[in-house]
Amino acid sequence: MAPQFNPRSSDFHRDPWTVYRHLRSEAPVYRQEELGFWALSRFDDVRNALYDWETYSNEGGVVVGEGSFFKPFLLIMDPPRHTQLRRLMVDILTPKRFLELEPAVRARARSLLQPARRDGRIDLAADFAARLPMSIIGRLLGIPEEMDAQFIEWGHAIGNIDPEGGAEDGRRAVEAIQKIYAWYDRCFDQRLAAPGRDDVIGRIVALEQRGELSRDEAIGFGFLITIAGSETTTRLIGNTLALLEAHPQQKAALLADSTLVQGALEETLRYDSPTYLETRTLKRDVELHGQHMRAGDQVALLFNAANHDEGHFENPDTFDIMRELGPADHLAFGGGVHACIGVQLARMEGRVAFEEIIAALGSYTLDMADAQHTYSTNQRGWLRLPAQVGEAVAT
Repeated sequence: MAPQFNPRSSDFHRDPWTVYRHLRSEAPVYRQEELGFWALSRFDDVRNALYDWETYSNEGGVVVGEGSFFKPFLLIMDPPRHTQLRRLMVDILTPKRFLELEPAVRARARSLLQPARRDGRIDLAADFAARLPMSIIGRLLGIPEEMDAQFIEWGHAIGNIDPEGGAEDGRRAVEAIQKIYAWYDRCFDQRLAAPGRDDVIGRIVALEQRGELSRDEAIGFGFLITIAGSETTTRLIGNTLALLEAHPQQKAALLADSTLVQGALEETLRYDSPTYLETRTLKRDVELHGQHMRAGDQVALLFNAANHDEGHFENPDTFDIMRELGPADHLAFGGGVHACIGVQLARMEGRVAFEEIIAALGSYTLDMADAQHTYSTNQRGWLRLPAQVGEAVAT
């Protein structure tokens, strides 16, 4: 029986690579009848769709199935409104502002790793990878530190599916999204009554006051920055840790030479990207590889399948931190008008996280028997990565 692609299936997530190989070879335009969408798996097809927003529209949502409960935000808009709002976001979240956060990222990483030096153990997913990005994006936004744990819980509810959860998982995800919306709505009201703070929330409130954003768009702004700025980086760190553990020689090389960190992160982004799928909605009929897709159909762009395309990468199913990859050689951060705005922050946080792990922990061993992998219909990552710590090599 041919492998089946179902992003809600635990069987698929246990071994997606076999499914991806079959799709690229035998069904590059795959029809998922049960969930009612098409899927593209070859690198060129996915990349072309990313850059053709006039055909492959974001307005129908970027997740499999119904997404009408979302308030308006950049990922579910097309130009011209997308162009206007993206310009506003880029003015607030500049690459310079991201890179200026490096000292704060390093200090927070060190503080999170400090207990491991004393106790000899740490959960590098729950107690480090989940907490570091939320702490940084939270302070950048202006979210009180005491809300970090709550936002992490909400993010996990949105981005994790229990294979036995069924409709209950969907209910929890929608409920978490609505709670984030309600928090931002209250926060914006409070800031309007007491303006003046120069953080991202303060700038969003100022945009609303000037009439450049509606309240729903302001809430969507906050939601996108919070979740995209924390959950995906959490998963990048966790996925890299797990892949290194599965490749001990490469892990040993990295622990001995921290200059290999950026290559390891880039290879993780290619090999097992945190966001493995986004959907688009067709605005016109498309003929591709002998299949006829109709206007209004939902199309899934399979980033991890494209990033394993034999026609684009040599030995694509081999994890190799020495692989020479440029920043635009894979599709982990999307492309075109909807390319990820926070690329510099994600790469910097990942690099600093591993530099500090190496410096603080020296050697470490993950207990994969007690690890917990997690996934959703568009993301993959880890909830638990317990580690035993060796002797640190730096203070």
